[in-house]
Amino acid sequence: MYLIKLILTMFILIFTTAGITLSLTYINRSSKKMLVTTFGFSSQIYLGFLGIIVHEFSHFIMAIFFGHKIKQVKFIILPKQAHTDGNLGYVDHTWNNHSLWQSLGNLFIGTAPIWGCTTFLYAIIQYMMPNLYVYFSNVQVAILSKQWSNILNFPARCGSTLHEYIVTIIAIYLICNVTIGGFDLSNADLMSSWPAFLALCNVILIICIASYFIGLSTLVDTILLKMSLNFVIVMSLSLIFSILINIFIRYFRFFIKLQK
Repeated sequence: MYLIKLILTMFILIFTTAGITLSLTYINRSSKKMLVTTFGFSSQIYLGFLGIIVHEFSHFIMAIFFGHKIKQVKFIILPKQAHTDGNLGYVDHTWNNHSLWQSLGNLFIGTAPIWGCTTFLYAIIQYMMPNLYVYFSNVQVAILSKQWSNILNFPARCGSTLHEYIVTIIAIYLICNVTIGGFDLSNADLMSSWPAFLALCNVILIICIASYFIGLSTLVDTILLKMSLNFVIVMSLSLIFSILINIFIRYFRFFIKLQK
């Protein structure tokens, strides 16, 4: 039955999103923990300050969008103060529990750093590593057109001049900084997102059923396919960078232990 297929597609998208979000949190929390145990508490701030700022700014923007009242905000806390209370930054906000819009907003506010940091990485690649950006754009087209061979046409290099190589090095540094500092969702972020996540599932279920009975199920299914592809491609970037950085930190940590 087409309605069941539509609902399954929607919920696969939702739970895939949740799975990648939790994976990013776990991997980058592990990276931060290794940095702290190896180089001290302040290392996560020095090596991930830009990511911390993007993390808190994402919370801030999403809280405003959903009409929450901002009580206090600090995009980054300097190492000395952060070491005292354990916070790297914060956005203190309140909302109306009787407002469905503001309550659903908790899901997107809590997970906002995942979307904000991913968007930031995507922008870095688009403007500083154009060859790689074109490749990922071609991957999307290849999947839609089922021309799988195009996926293997990976760019041979990211630059041909000294200027391009320098820009690429800066881009890699920015990517590492944002990845280290930005993707680790706190327990408070995850806890505030859970009730809103359940509410969103109910809302989406209603939308699927309504679209089926008013004859818009095909349109919704097409939109879902495009959303799924964009999501998988963009979020895969974040996941790949997170895994690579985690592996690098593990290797570097192991190398240091061998020298002792």
